[in-house]
Amino acid sequence: MRILIATGGSSHSEVALRLGAQLVHRTQETPTLLTVIRHEAERPQADAILSRAAQLLDPIVPSVRTKTRVGHPAEEI
Repeated sequence: MRILIATGGSSHSEVALRLGAQLVHRTQETPTLLTVIRHEAERPQADAILSRAAQLLDPIVPSVRTKTRVGHPAEEI
């Protein structure tokens, strides 16, 4: 099984992260955290979003993969 948790850094995304963490905790899988940016110039913001997401998951999920895609979120996810 592979687990993808998409996040945009909003408070709603934090709720999804916490729910994803519960699923990961039960399956022992290493999740992939994904954020989507519209332009390459937004890469620093994407890095900050993924870093924050990994910190929120850390107590439950110590190991994550991160990925940033460029484009429209609905298409990239």
